[in-house]
Amino acid sequence: MYFDDFNQDINIKPNDINWVRKGKRIYLLTPDEFGLADISLPTKLKKLVDLYNSVDNKCIVTARSERIRDKIEKTLVKLGLEYPNHGLYMYPGLKHYKVGTWKGNKIVELVNKYKFTRVKFYDDNSKYIKSVNKVITEKLPNLKFISIKV
Repeated sequence: MYFDDFNQDINIKPNDINWVRKGKRIYLLTPDEFGLADISLPTKLKKLVDLYNSVDNKCIVTARSERIRDKIEKTLVKLGLEYPNHGLYMYPGLKHYKVGTWKGNKIVELVNKYKFTRVKFYDDNSKYIKSVNKVITEKLPNLKFISIKV
């Protein structure tokens, strides 16, 4: 949701987590609490599930809050998805502050722990992908890393 501010009369504070200016528009950011609601959970599988099922080494690094781990685990079962053999990692906070950076650092931690040499990362959020790419480039420049927007 957005509104036009052609003259840029409205001052958006740098630490405001609800609004962001993009050009001459001001956008209301999605409330973080929506991600906690049952209505936000997936109810059907996408074509990407075939790839998920075919991969030997998999983990899920999600922006979903750790507070709803039980809901996410039940959703995996309900959809018939196997639990990722390298774990389900959930954002430790509620407010989505620097989630992309958190995801990138979590991937670095997993690469170091399991000695992965190649990683494919799938996400539906371009901002998170950009942040993850930055972290990986800085911390693991030799990793064969591919990020894919889905």
